[in-house]
Amino acid sequence: MYYYRTIIAHQIFMGQTTPALYIPMWVPYSAVPLGMFLVGLRAFQAFLETAAAIRASAGNPEVM
Repeated sequence: MYYYRTIIAHQIFMGQTTPALYIPMWVPYSAVPLGMFLVGLRAFQAFLETAAAIRASAGNPEVM
């Protein structure tokens, strides 16, 4: 993440844009760290859901 921070800061400082759409280059470069953050957030959410399901089933064990 440190390297992406420096790359994005450099792109903002330089003011470079894409050739076709003139979008600032920091916008596509920030897609990777944003995606990594969202994946981490979703993994944490899934962990909480799994922990809640385990706690709920601990009080009511299944009979096989």
